[in-house]
Amino acid sequence: MSMVLRDRMSEDMTFQEWEMTTRPKAQGTWNLHNASLAVKCPLDFFLLFNSLSGILGQVGQANYASANTFLDVFARYRAGMGLPCTSLDLGAMEGIGYLDENQDLLRKMKGTGWRPVDESELVEALNVALMPPSSPQEYGDAFLLGVAPTVPLGSAESSTRLSKDVRMAAYHNIGRGQSDALPANDGLRAFLSSVKKDPSILNSHESVNTLALEIGKKLASLLLTGDVDLDTSTNTAAMGLDSLVTIELRGWWNSHLVSRLAHSRCLAWERWRHWVSSQL
Repeated sequence: MSMVLRDRMSEDMTFQEWEMTTRPKAQGTWNLHNASLAVKCPLDFFLLFNSLSGILGQVGQANYASANTFLDVFARYRAGMGLPCTSLDLGAMEGIGYLDENQDLLRKMKGTGWRPVDESELVEALNVALMPPSSPQEYGDAFLLGVAPTVPLGSAESSTRLSKDVRMAAYHNIGRGQSDALPANDGLRAFLSSVKKDPSILNSHESVNTLALEIGKKLASLLLTGDVDLDTSTNTAAMGLDSLVTIELRGWWNSHLVSRLAHSRCLAWERWRHWVSSQL
């Protein structure tokens, strides 16, 4: 069990940051594997604590995703040797561990529509993962825990990155009826429908207010700050907009609106209402 995070966009990541994150999991696993073989110690189980990051990925975590992907593959490698090994791919843990000590990060992950895993679910998963398989052919499995979006992927409120992942297709339909009733979605859908019928609407002052408000609602949902007292003249940095949240916001914008939004321009927003006005 090891974790070192050095989150950074791939183009800005140094080799040292890459190695600091991947080495503990990769080299540490090899060390345990080789040590058990050297002393000829038959093991009842070989459990690798992994993350869903290796399956689904996270923005700014190419190094961490690679380290966790290695663990899934290593489980299959040991299975090929007839040795026990299970990779337990965990989602966001709530109540214990790293995210419990870093509530801002947990809040952002919730904002993308994921349901955190609690301690009791982890204990149940461990009981299953440590059970001896009925045959050696069952070694090498990856046990996923936490793949349960709270927001249907067909909804505008979901993580746009995951909505394009074909492996998540089933989640597009779950709870579709409830998602269609979301006020924020209805407001945006109605606005875009009106614009499609009459593009001249974009020239109105009301369109600036409407679109700025919908963008503000999306940002508030990602940050879990609530939009009851939303002020579209607010400085985005003061709300908590950082580079990782910006990726999610940019993906939502590019998926639902007609123009493409560059990452650097999104970060440069001072007040999103003023920015929207300059684009329409």
